[in-house]
Amino acid sequence: MQLSEDLKGLVESSIADGKISSKERKVILKRALSEGHDQDEFEIYLDSLVQTAKSENKTVRKNSLLSFIKWIGQKKRRVIIAFFILSGILQLVVSISNAAYQDDIASERGCDSVDDCITKYKFEEARAYAEYGFVNKNLRTIIKSEVTYYTSQKELDIAFRSIMEYTFQSGFEPQGRNYINESYNSEAQWYNSLVENVLVDFETDETNLKKLIYSIKPIAKIGDSYKKDEDCINCNEYKFEEDNSKKTELMKRYNLKL
Repeated sequence: MQLSEDLKGLVESSIADGKISSKERKVILKRALSEGHDQDEFEIYLDSLVQTAKSENKTVRKNSLLSFIKWIGQKKRRVIIAFFILSGILQLVVSISNAAYQDDIASERGCDSVDDCITKYKFEEARAYAEYGFVNKNLRTIIKSEVTYYTSQKELDIAFRSIMEYTFQSGFEPQGRNYINESYNSEAQWYNSLVENVLVDFETDETNLKKLIYSIKPIAKIGDSYKKDEDCINCNEYKFEEDNSKKTELMKRYNLKL
């Protein structure tokens, strides 16, 4: 199709990026009609030019990328630099995506961290955040706050359930090195303290009072050494006994029997 130089220049400048806006199309079509071109025929011709320009742009971009990759691969130093640049970009994208995700989660839950949820008494939401990071420490903080809150509100059933549903992360070891039960003892002492602090609120509920006291955990007490290592004192192994003195004390205090 023969076009005037003006119309040809207008078309080429409009489709240079492989696409044409509705406004540009309208201007070009008006100019073509004024020069006597058939509208349908010219629109078909214009669409073909747009598709050709689009294909050429894709080819140019592909060839440019391949040339760039080839240029980078020519020297080891360029490869290393490119690696660090791409790694930085990827980390930035991941960081931005994660921040957006966390914002959505916070908006949905109504709080943005374990501590924030606790201050708003959103304990289930706090548990959801506790799945990440220092899980056991976070759960203890949540449960202690939850029990304190619900006992203060006289909602003892919820406080009782929160205590009894606690799952220990450590277990009593009957033998091992002198530090083998440190984690267990720390957890047992925390749990026993939690229980003991709420017993006064359950004094009129004998059934649950008994259950709470019976749930008190023994403390591991180091006993005799049964395996010595002459070359490593800290490597000696010992037998451990279960010290139930705390449970016994509380049972006597509340006149309970096994």
